[in-house]
Amino acid sequence: MLISGISLLILTVLLLAGAPLFIGCAMAVVFMIFAGGYDPQFLLPYSYAKVSSMVLLAFPLFTLAGGVMEASGIGKYMIEFVSIIASRFKGGMGAVACITNGIFGACSSSASAAITCLGPILIPKLESEGYPRGYATALTTASSGLAMVIPPSGHLIVFGWITFTSVPALFLGALPSGILAVLVFILINRIMVNRFPVEKPRPLGNIKQLGKDVTKSAWTALPALMFPILILGSIYGGIVTPTQAGALAVIYSTLVGFFIYRLMTLRGFADAMLDRGALLGIMLILVFCAMMLGRMFTMEKLPEVLSTTVLSITENRYIILLLLNCIFVFFGMIMDDISAIIVGASLTFTLATQIGIHPVQLGAIISINTAMGTMTPPVAGLLYLGMHVGRVTLPEIIKPALIFMLFGYIPVILLLTYWPPLSLWLPTAILGPKIMGF
Repeated sequence: MLISGISLLILTVLLLAGAPLFIGCAMAVVFMIFAGGYDPQFLLPYSYAKVSSMVLLAFPLFTLAGGVMEASGIGKYMIEFVSIIASRFKGGMGAVACITNGIFGACSSSASAAITCLGPILIPKLESEGYPRGYATALTTASSGLAMVIPPSGHLIVFGWITFTSVPALFLGALPSGILAVLVFILINRIMVNRFPVEKPRPLGNIKQLGKDVTKSAWTALPALMFPILILGSIYGGIVTPTQAGALAVIYSTLVGFFIYRLMTLRGFADAMLDRGALLGIMLILVFCAMMLGRMFTMEKLPEVLSTTVLSITENRYIILLLLNCIFVFFGMIMDDISAIIVGASLTFTLATQIGIHPVQLGAIISINTAMGTMTPPVAGLLYLGMHVGRVTLPEIIKPALIFMLFGYIPVILLLTYWPPLSLWLPTAILGPKIMGF
């Protein structure tokens, strides 16, 4: 227990000191190997076998698809389609930002791809209509984090891989909370626009002409909008596995970028592959080290100790659920999103199952907590990426970002935590009670 605690302390201190995440994780692993006398010849093959999983392969494939979508300009057509109607209402462009980030997240499975692809389009457009640039950046960044929740989410794939939980069930379980979060963000934006000199919404005009504009825009955006329908439909139709769906996502986004929208060049495609390849290389090292760390935590019986300690303090299910949420947010604050999922799931899965939390509900809870955690300093990788894209400073973005965290993310997290049907009704209805273990 002491060795595990010191290992976590080393990881936390190194991250707070600004060390790269893979170095902090590697140093924690090295310390545990030497302090605990663990045999690397056992740990290395174990991590290699876990990383070689066909299920995990879905995550890099969806990440590659997100990079291709970013280079292909698909986000432009999504924004144009959604804004045709939304821009006719007060605060409509803010709603466009929330909805398009949700759709793009469902297509790319990547929050970073959503903010880097849509941010340069949405943020200037919002600013031109009277939104403060810091607020526009916070809104775009907060809603892009929902890519971690709205399926097909790579984070849910990783959670399912670790906990041996059905990935399709996890996708269905997280979908309602992702949609609810989008609606809550739209409501917050509608309230906030009363404080800004936002331009008056466009008049509805001639209904017949509006119908023509909507139809034309929908036809143009159809290849992009069909993406989540094709991917999720093929999974739930039993046509492909999540891993095969990841490969299908790469192929489909490439064909759309080259032959339908024709905005992607060979150079852009190559740059996207190189960029995502470098990112995946770093992520592979992180996952490899995190798996060794998680394995040693298990051998140290840290999950059981955590469970026993918490239950000795309180057996109140509601308080334990609150503590679990605090743990997930903390991991999201000091780690990258994938490492937070791996370490968080490894440490808390035993405790969660002991108090009767279904793995599907736990997956939805941890994914949305991680999304909020990536916007929370000190690490706040998604927040800093949003600052870079929006070209704003921390004081400009932090206040509106806190508004979306406190009044957007947290109410959805609490509802998801204390009302299980939000995450369990849909997968039970579609997949059946037997698959869900009821």
